[in-house]
Amino acid sequence: MNIALLTAGGVGSRMNMSIPKQFVHVNDKPLIIYTLEKFERHPDIDAIVVTCLKGWENILRAYVKQFKIKKLITIVESGDTGQDSIRNGLLEIEKRFSDDDNVIIHDGNRAMVSSEIISDCIVKTELKGCAIASIPTVEVVLYTENETSSKKSSQIVK
Repeated sequence: MNIALLTAGGVGSRMNMSIPKQFVHVNDKPLIIYTLEKFERHPDIDAIVVTCLKGWENILRAYVKQFKIKKLITIVESGDTGQDSIRNGLLEIEKRFSDDDNVIIHDGNRAMVSSEIISDCIVKTELKGCAIASIPTVEVVLYTENETSSKKSSQIVK
């Protein structure tokens, strides 16, 4: 089995909004639902577990019902940090599933994950025992030689 563990425990403090960013609506749908739909529609994902910010569980359940997310097995209270949230989710998964099952951990706020990335993680986990998804990015670095001049360098990080 392949279980997706989605973390949605952040408060979105950098967003300076009154609601956590995972519940911010984009085109009349909360961000977390876009992410849930990616895993819901993936044919190799068998179950979904979400760690959720305390007090927002019922709101998430309502959205899951509204948007017909069927693979969600349970919602677990998140922790104080992302690591704590992952731990809480893994402890719940350990109670419900086999040690031989795969767990794909993903940030619930990152809705742009592709089906190909999910599939690749599953395949690589089956082959190697674990996997981490990454994509090449372009990083811009500014080098300062003194307080008035600088030079820019772009590089692809793989």
